Amino acid sequence: MNYTRTKILVATALFVCCLIALLTLQDHVLFYQEQHTLFLFTCDYFHSRPLLDWLSDFVVQFYHIPWLGATITSLLLTAVYLLTEGIIGRLTGLRDWLQLGVIVAVGLYFTFDGVDETLRMLIAALLALLLMWLLSVAAGRFLPIFRPRRALFKKHFSIFGLQLSIPFILSIVLTAAYIYGGLLWEMHDYNRPERAMVRADRAVKAKDWDEVLAITDKYLSTGRTNRLMLYFRNIALAEKGVLLEHMFDFPLRPGVSALVFPWKGDSRDSEYGHLVHEVTGNLNAAHHWAFESMTSWGETAPHLLDLARYNIAMGRPRAAQKFVDRLSHSLFYRDDAETLQRQIDGVEPPELHYAWSGKQEEKTRFINVYNPIRDLMEIVNADPDNHIARQYLKAVLLAANDQDALVTVLDKGATDPSAIEEAKLIYSLYPQSTPLDTLGLTLTQEVRDRFARFRALRSRPIEMEPQFGKSFWYYIYNYCPTGPDKRNSLPSDTIIPGAALKH
Repeated sequence: MNYTRTKILVATALFVCCLIALLTLQDHVLFYQEQHTLFLFTCDYFHSRPLLDWLSDFVVQFYHIPWLGATITSLLLTAVYLLTEGIIGRLTGLRDWLQLGVIVAVGLYFTFDGVDETLRMLIAALLALLLMWLLSVAAGRFLPIFRPRRALFKKHFSIFGLQLSIPFILSIVLTAAYIYGGLLWEMHDYNRPERAMVRADRAVKAKDWDEVLAITDKYLSTGRTNRLMLYFRNIALAEKGVLLEHMFDFPLRPGVSALVFPWKGDSRDSEYGHLVHEVTGNLNAAHHWAFESMTSWGETAPHLLDLARYNIAMGRPRAAQKFVDRLSHSLFYRDDAETLQRQIDGVEPPELHYAWSGKQEEKTRFINVYNPIRDLMEIVNADPDNHIARQYLKAVLLAANDQDALVTVLDKGATDPSAIEEAKLIYSLYPQSTPLDTLGLTLTQEVRDRFARFRALRSRPIEMEPQFGKSFWYYIYNYCPTGPDKRNSLPSDTIIPGAALKH
């Protein structure tokens, strides 16, 4: 088999392997980079960025369609191989049977295999190789370092009826070794938790709540504690209407911050903090978070889309128009811009629910970025049918171990989830607490019997966790940041030493 066919075979194998790796192992990287990059066909965008960043962003925009972006990137890596092979051949007069170009291509693959990496190195290397190839075309005939040795390795072997030379076999073996070595390196440094978090983020943006729960449950079932995964999971539970039933299925060590991110000025938190405010209808707070995130990460498609949607729902068409105009200059978000434009023009209704829609929001009310309880209470009062906000209000009060406020927002005579029943029992144990009957609330004997068993197991934590690990009681004595007794007034025989339950 001649060298040209060998080169085509190696290039094809490299392209296919890169394409498969990008669409399987690195699919989350494609999504993350596309979501954090927005290429705009405007003069100000071109002049605001260095050439390498501009070219990198141009390629990354095609990641919006994963197979298309992966194909283009694989072609760039294949071009690196072909250019390297061409340079070696023209300068030395020898054929690259060692396939050194594959090493260069595989090495460049690892320069953008993380979510925080860019294609700058690949673009720079490709431009440099292209320049070197052009120079080698001019100088290659006059400056060969070695004389061609066409008689080298003339011996052939017959395998399955094919006449294969030693150089061809060497090329195939070395190419396979380079690619396999790259795969081993990739798996050694592969960040599975990072991939799970990005996939969960993608499912949240797609509003695929079953997929969100599948990803987060699989991640948390390994024993890891991750505030972002708990946060995504709680949003999915609320959307499905079962937040109160399942919020303690996994250790809620972060407490309230696993439900609502506190404002700390952290760029990572700001990227996701708007989500819970969006689903609860508190779009003013969601706008605050999204705008602060845009100042940290720049103009990305998610930021512009969110800010446009929030302003449309809150009746601010002029503010929304600025973000829609920017989106209209992109390649893959023009359809979204047209949809948002129809909403601005009143042809279509806003897609988001605003808790104060049709009502006058207090002019002097400020967003409470440290304690979400007041905002949630105001949302529930302004929008009584907002079931997600009502779930979140009760969940935050549970996570904060604030039974005094919790009992005031419970529905009289309603059948409550087990976590609420357990919180009512703790409340009833406080001296001078208002009797539950007076509040129109009830407590079943079954809950009292379960608490008696809970107390009986206080000295046997290994037996307690399988039975009560998903209970509100277990949470307040093990994970609640404020501790089990906020008042320091529970009868001594009801307090279970937290240390005895640690594991």
